[in-house]
Amino acid sequence: PYYDLDNNYAGYIGAVMDITERKQHEKILLDSEEKFRKIFHHSADSIFVQEVLNNGQNGRIIDVNDMACEVWGYTREELLGKNVMELYIVNEDQELNNLRDTLLEKGHIKFEGVGSTKSGNTLYFVVHANIITLDGKMVVFLIARNMTEHRLAQIQLFESQQRYKALFLNMSSA
Repeated sequence: PYYDLDNNYAGYIGAVMDITERKQHEKILLDSEEKFRKIFHHSADSIFVQEVLNNGQNGRIIDVNDMACEVWGYTREELLGKNVMELYIVNEDQELNNLRDTLLEKGHIKFEGVGSTKSGNTLYFVVHANIITLDGKMVVFLIARNMTEHRLAQIQLFESQQRYKALFLNMSSA
């Protein structure tokens, strides 16, 4: 407020700044964040975001999508803090070291793996992993496609072919 020499209210002195453009940019940013949040959580594949520690070792999972929780049988809270490799069934630790080293060297990797759900069921999957920077930190962005049904169908087909082959060979020799 502004008062005259007799201390009577005489008006208001102020500044007005047009923030329309800033608000428009904020809305665009919020809309973009919402769009990518929906894509992330509604993906048909499991998505994990995992820290990479300063020494290059795998850190903990810092984000997962809804499908990862559904496929692997864990709650979001149970997965956060785990290491993705805890879900992976390996024959030897060297296999994990080789995967990690290749990822760190190339910045990306694709591999097939076998994992175990919380309930102990076996999952077959294909993983695409990329090293990216989020909030100034190096993380691994992993997309794991569940190939279990496809793999089981392949196994059944192979077994069926083997049975028919054996049957055919036995018929020929009789």
